[in-house]
Amino acid sequence: MGTSPFIPEGANAELEDLLERCFKDTKLFCKVFFPKTFYRKFSKLHDQIFEVLDDESLKKVAIAAPRGWGKTSIFNLAYPAKQIVYRNKHYIVPISATGASALEQSENLKFELVGNEDLVEVFGSIRSSYATDAEKTFSKLEWITSTGIKVMPRGAEQQIRGRKFGNFRPDLYIGDDLEDDEGVESEDRRSKLERRFFSSVVNSVDLGDDFWRILVIGTILHEDSLLANLLNKESNPEWTTIRLELCNDLYQSNWPDYMSDKKVKELADDYRKKGLLDVFYREFRNIPIATEDQGFKQEYFKYYGGKGKDDVATEEELNADRNVETMILCDPAKTMKTGSANTAIAGVSINTKTNKVYIRDVIEAKMYPDELYDKMFEMAERLNAFVLAPEVTSLNEYITYPLKTEMAKRGLHYIIVEVKPRQGKTGPKRSGGLVPLYRQGLVYHNETACGGLEKYLLQWPRPSKWDVIDAVAGFIFAVEEGERYFTSIESAEDVEKEYEEIEYEPAIEYRGVI
Repeated sequence: MGTSPFIPEGANAELEDLLERCFKDTKLFCKVFFPKTFYRKFSKLHDQIFEVLDDESLKKVAIAAPRGWGKTSIFNLAYPAKQIVYRNKHYIVPISATGASALEQSENLKFELVGNEDLVEVFGSIRSSYATDAEKTFSKLEWITSTGIKVMPRGAEQQIRGRKFGNFRPDLYIGDDLEDDEGVESEDRRSKLERRFFSSVVNSVDLGDDFWRILVIGTILHEDSLLANLLNKESNPEWTTIRLELCNDLYQSNWPDYMSDKKVKELADDYRKKGLLDVFYREFRNIPIATEDQGFKQEYFKYYGGKGKDDVATEEELNADRNVETMILCDPAKTMKTGSANTAIAGVSINTKTNKVYIRDVIEAKMYPDELYDKMFEMAERLNAFVLAPEVTSLNEYITYPLKTEMAKRGLHYIIVEVKPRQGKTGPKRSGGLVPLYRQGLVYHNETACGGLEKYLLQWPRPSKWDVIDAVAGFIFAVEEGERYFTSIESAEDVEKEYEEIEYEPAIEYRGVI
């Protein structure tokens, strides 16, 4: 925080002291100048937010907060208002999921700065009057204060790159709810937003200066949402992050002054009765999946491979067992034809006598087409597979034909079963067929190969990536397309025993002919 805040001329010693404290303490600023907005006592978890806000050495901040916790009022009203009246920033850009929501927040800020009697009395009017066209410089689309600070609200998909106000680049970005419920369900839109954010927003500040800040606040709506990724310390260690929730696993409130334990439980029960408990978890706990209603749970994961495992079958035994049929499944990226792209390959074996399913190997990587074929053929040989089952949804001309061509070039002979899921390219409907198999204990994992698969299954039905789950789920469609069902294959001894148990009727003799 700066050491010389703007203090209005004529302030007495008591007021000057208070204003200096408000400059250093956003929580105090909220209570002093916005008592009607912040009328409840803040929780201890709010103190984490204010501590981060008041440390301007923290340039990149991402905070996940529950609905109803005043996050928008803190970040889109009190904090930018403080920066404006103290003349601490030059170019402020509030960003929201849509341009309309960003404009609304900007207008609320403007309304308070102009109409808040305490702010106006202490700091004076911020309405622009020096410009020739005052209305234009104080419009909804962008506005400039009388002290020369620009505010330009933008939607998350609107152009931001290259913006300058005089000699200043944007020095304060405030991203509030950058994603909405509909957009976050689309992998393409999630990827597009993340690319735009890191290219246009992060790179539009003056990286050679230490005066800028980027603040992102919201609710986690998806495991692969921008906010969730920003909170991931492994991929974004430079971000200061906080994740807050309304209650703990026992539904005990973390902010009793806002909602008691009883009301929290009633709220959760109401969502549960409606079959929307996952919505409660997302909106109030910043957890994308309701853990008590998970389709896949850790205890469902069973392992094969010998001593100490749930199933003692080994790789060698699976390769040799004539009741086991192995297929290599592939979920190729939509852009595979243009070069390296995300692709998943899975080796799955099915014992048609015991109905057990073995997930033997899983690969998730960016691959060029030739790399994809190499991986599939190598896995097929290692796992003694005779079936290759690529998904061909809109990609059959890039998958099946070149796959057959490559097999001919290498002198390989595999049965190709095209996987054409009727439930769409991806999503819970497509992979939902795995849930009963896991719950019945029919699926066994290779413990060393299935870590990534298990991570995504525990995130289902909103995993950060679908590729691996879709590849594995493809075996359900492959066995149907190839007319390979869970039918019991009996041994020769079983067949002979059945014949012995059959009671034959005496043969009917007709004119000497039996």
